Amino acid sequence: MARFGVNCSLPARFGPAAHHTLSRIEPIESTGSISEEWLAAHSAFHHALLAGSPNLRLQAIAGSLRDATEVYRCWSTKIGDGPRRDVAAEHRRILEATVTRDGDRAVAELTAHIEYSAGS
Repeated sequence: MARFGVNCSLPARFGPAAHHTLSRIEPIESTGSISEEWLAAHSAFHHALLAGSPNLRLQAIAGSLRDATEVYRCWSTKIGDGPRRDVAAEHRRILEATVTRDGDRAVAELTAHIEYSAGS
């Protein structure tokens, strides 16, 4: 079991389905703003990742933090700015670690994703 009560007990149908939806939506609209549809799919993907955790407090805190950061994401630069950022690959790695129930890797991948997002 990984830190923070994340036990990667995610039912196989949730994470891949949410990732499939997310991966099919362009994050940036032609106007340069973040797509509302992508924001909803992104939130659903991260929610699905934690849905298998029995730690309801963790789910509530993570959801609250995610909702709060969405406001700042919309005000900031484009998602994935910079030549080294591949947000889709980050999401794929998080999903793979979660579905294979590799809690330590899932925590590491999610931590890197959050840290990179906070710095962009």
